Amino acid sequence: MIRRRMVIFPSCLVLMIPYSSELMVRIVTWNQQAKDPPPPRTLVDHLVPRRRFHIIALCTQECENTISKSFFTPTKAKWETAISIAVGPDYDVIRSQALQASHSIIFVHRSLLPLISNVKATVVPTGFMDVLGNKGGIGISFNVGISSFCIINAHLAASQFAVQKRIDGYARISSIVARRMSSNRGRIKNVIDIVKSHTRSRNQISPAKDLAPGWPAKEETLLSMFDFVFWAGDLNFRSNGTRAIIDSLLKADAHQILLNNDQLSLLIQVDPTFNGIEEGPLNFRPTYKFDKESGKCKRSYAKDILIMVHE
Repeated sequence: MIRRRMVIFPSCLVLMIPYSSELMVRIVTWNQQAKDPPPPRTLVDHLVPRRRFHIIALCTQECENTISKSFFTPTKAKWETAISIAVGPDYDVIRSQALQASHSIIFVHRSLLPLISNVKATVVPTGFMDVLGNKGGIGISFNVGISSFCIINAHLAASQFAVQKRIDGYARISSIVARRMSSNRGRIKNVIDIVKSHTRSRNQISPAKDLAPGWPAKEETLLSMFDFVFWAGDLNFRSNGTRAIIDSLLKADAHQILLNNDQLSLLIQVDPTFNGIEEGPLNFRPTYKFDKESGKCKRSYAKDILIMVHE
């Protein structure tokens, strides 16, 4: 649902979604473990059911190749071909972007294309020395009418005890994507500024920052810049506890205890780095450390999709 405050625009600006309209967005995240993509029919059945969504964003990690091999062979052509066939001819790609083994691609239904503008992309490596892209994030932003979106695909540090590295990676990606996307609203933001300037009384004293061009501007955040921010990826947060304790809790179906010890859930409550984050109910078993032999999940919640909404 597009949720925005009412704003009056010039009649010439018609690229807007009505206040009460619904926009169906599908966000998929998938660590492919460098495996070949399944047949398109399987992708349709499990990932991208057709004719149900206006926007489909697919965020993959370890896509096509291993992290090390992707350093030399970053192409994701095989995956892009497979997923394009699965999504079908009613959609067009507005942007795709790779960062070593990570990859993001966004499809938009053709009926919505006249409303799409200001498409941008950037990458933020957070691997060794913040240079290598074995870990990091991909940010893609765009406007749908007057509503602005940013979709971030992140692969954060692994290990049970690398919580601070994950926090630092999240903060670095957030800050750099926000800085690089600072002009995302572009023409629409300029129109809003023009409207505001005409409604301001000539006798009104301008704020100090208007009088002094050198006045330091407040650093913009993702949430201050975009109406909707989606974080997707292999975020790698775990449940606190030893392997033996976690396995016993899983065996006992102690779902609430696992949730109470989930690292990211705890951080969202106390760490201002994660201000504005929302997530849906965690009514599923842990999804990390899937045992291919037994078909069971072993250890913890790998938080994969988070939402920030600018009210």
